[in-house]
Amino acid sequence: MTIRRRSARAFLIFAIVMLVCSWAIATYAEQKKSDVEEIEVLVYDFTRYEDSGDMASQAKLMTADRWWHGVGGRHTDNALYMKVQEEAIAASRKRYPGLQSMREVRELKVKMIAPTVAVSSFMWFNNRIIPGDLPADKVGALGPAPIPAFYSLVWVKQPDGWKIANTHTSPLYLR
Repeated sequence: MTIRRRSARAFLIFAIVMLVCSWAIATYAEQKKSDVEEIEVLVYDFTRYEDSGDMASQAKLMTADRWWHGVGGRHTDNALYMKVQEEAIAASRKRYPGLQSMREVRELKVKMIAPTVAVSSFMWFNNRIIPGDLPADKVGALGPAPIPAFYSLVWVKQPDGWKIANTHTSPLYLR
């Protein structure tokens, strides 16, 4: 075989290997991007469920053994903690009829740690909407506006989709 043919064959093999590698890298990047986009959507779902008080739907975004930690301690029994939140929401609705919260997700970032693990970080800015007919004593009892807080959610990819395995919250400042 001549040097020219060997060079042409080597170049052809090199070109094929480069095409296959480029395709693999592009496919991985596409998958990574779609996972990030999916988690971004789930963060907004998580927020919408929090605003509506739909803890049953929010719990479906979590692993059964998910744990939460932040100011006030750590909760490792997710089912019990979700029930506590439901009860608190029900009591608040009874005490403050018509009160609403609309949280803004700000500075959302998602970082893939591994193909099946990701972390989302964002600030929740809670806009409290007080009904005009809420008695003044109840408005006063609400206290100052909620403090914005940073959230970090650790997501794990499971057969039924991405689930939150850990939640950490830190208020922007303490009163």
